[in-house]
Amino acid sequence: MSDAATYICVASNSIGPDRVPITTILWVISDLRYTKPLTDRVLVKDDNFQLKCEVTSNPPVTIEWFADGQKLVRQNNHVDWGTTIDKIDGGEFATKSTLYVTNSVVDDTGLYQCFAFNKHQTAMTSASVFISSVLEFEEVSFITSDKMYVEDGNAV
Repeated sequence: MSDAATYICVASNSIGPDRVPITTILWVISDLRYTKPLTDRVLVKDDNFQLKCEVTSNPPVTIEWFADGQKLVRQNNHVDWGTTIDKIDGGEFATKSTLYVTNSVVDDTGLYQCFAFNKHQTAMTSASVFISSVLEFEEVSFITSDKMYVEDGNAV
């Protein structure tokens, strides 16, 4: 990024130097990188949830949200998103986008994708979201060291 600047061409020959009255700008393009990719979620119907992605790049990117391969559209009081772009060190831009789903329904289950693109590059991160109609746990168990514990706390 340190090479991004305005340059003036100076030409010289045996007669001497001369400034060419043309100014050009060198644009330094950086790779598009997800600094916060999407993460999978398991939720219960009527839960509100957010998916967040963050990209650094130069030039800045546009972000579009998809679910199961279909571009999302805003739905009153159900699906919305917000995106901000901030200039950061080194002349790059941080683009942050958050998808908001309010009062989720089972049909919101699917593969969600955050596509980021500018005129030079395109990238995508995705996450699976599962919405259950009811929360059921028949037995909760976990393993620590060499013992298995069940929900009542007794070692097995």
